[in-house]
Amino acid sequence: MTTKFNKVLSGFFSEAKTVCGSEGLYQSIFYHHARGQYRQNQILREEPAEGGKVDFVLEDVDRVYAVELKAGANGHRNSLANMKEVESKGKGLQHDLAKLDSLHRKFSKEVESWLVCVDLAALGLAFSRVDLEKYSRLSNSQGTHFAYVSQLEDEYQTWRVGKRTAWKLETPQCKSQADAWHLIGGEVVWHDYFAEVARDNGPECSHVGLFYHVLRRAGLLHRQVASEVFFNCNRYGTRQYYVPDFAVFENEFVGQFQIYGNNRRTVENDQFKLPVLVSILEFKGGDAFRAKSITKRNEEIVADVEKLAQQIKPRIEAAPSFQQRPNSLAKPTFTMVVTDSDPRLQPTMEALSAKHKGTVNIRWLGEA
Repeated sequence: MTTKFNKVLSGFFSEAKTVCGSEGLYQSIFYHHARGQYRQNQILREEPAEGGKVDFVLEDVDRVYAVELKAGANGHRNSLANMKEVESKGKGLQHDLAKLDSLHRKFSKEVESWLVCVDLAALGLAFSRVDLEKYSRLSNSQGTHFAYVSQLEDEYQTWRVGKRTAWKLETPQCKSQADAWHLIGGEVVWHDYFAEVARDNGPECSHVGLFYHVLRRAGLLHRQVASEVFFNCNRYGTRQYYVPDFAVFENEFVGQFQIYGNNRRTVENDQFKLPVLVSILEFKGGDAFRAKSITKRNEEIVADVEKLAQQIKPRIEAAPSFQQRPNSLAKPTFTMVVTDSDPRLQPTMEALSAKHKGTVNIRWLGEA
């Protein structure tokens, strides 16, 4: 394993071990550490492959690293448990291995493929030792390296050509180097973000991951920021949750972003999130969004802003857990981020800014 890719894995696993969130969160953490070793234009997201898309492709000088990530809480479920369940349907590990293998025929450089797994203790561990032996052996037999961390252990493991190696985890930074309120409300982070996102022609998840990276680079901790955070807003006992694209929290938040605990659907973890919530953000952009008609794009932007203003904001502020916020803490901000610079969006952006002034902030690449 080269030093650069080893550093990406080590940094990723060390932070992934301490938080519980959606798969999008773990993808953002991985992207952040990849950016520590690779340039922006060396990292591809959702790379098309036979049978689907591969999560990450890292282009090094002498080879390409293809990475499929298996991590995250799918509602109240561990994604690794889901992977085991769908094996019989042809959509589990074998499907992912086939996607990775197809990239060997796509790139002229040597392709080194990896399956990277995070097992979440808060949801109940999915992989037994027998499972690890089974899936690592299956991956290696088809030319894919296997990497795994359990949140209950102090090391992560890799399997290359049948050989297991244990690696000691790092200690993540535990003190924030920046004020979340100042970053989100200021202009420096937005200037940096839009300057970089203007060079990113990838999918929307890439733009969200880039925002995560910019906030982390500015000094926020891995337990303060996350994509796809579930909020119940006191609707426990139902399956109706609100899942905005991104959320930012105060420094003291513990990083339990997701619904969790013993496979129960009704665990009330809003009580940990709402008292320290700094900001909620929705994103619109990416290659699939830009491929739509201008009418459809305008409609979707309006719908997301209205969702922020009429659904998410009032329900969050009415939730009992929200009332536990310290009196000294400001109310969270709600922001619509549009990374499509098409000038035909300008009338809609101006109308939304005027209509929702003081309620929803509008950040648009076209006026950055």
